[in-house]
Amino acid sequence: MQSFTLQPDHFVARYGGDEMMMVLSDTTAWKAAEMSERIRLEISEMAALELSEDGPTVTLSLGIAATIPSENLSPDVLIKRADEALYQAKAAGRNKTVILK
Repeated sequence: MQSFTLQPDHFVARYGGDEMMMVLSDTTAWKAAEMSERIRLEISEMAALELSEDGPTVTLSLGIAATIPSENLSPDVLIKRADEALYQAKAAGRNKTVILK
């Protein structure tokens, strides 16, 4: 099992019923995608070990959006873009990571 180190200014929270969000400051979209993909693979490996062949499958669909903060940009815009990426991941068959450019 890999470990993931969050920086003091990173933030992880539940966002809605089955959604989580990570806010990673001073992180590129590609670095966030790399971290997200590692998490997705780790969850898939743990689920494969713990579930029977007849049981439900645990998957993780991830949507990533990045921006450079500014006074003119509402946090809601970033959240909406990440949500759009998440729905693209789900529409592409789930258990995927999508970066919205």
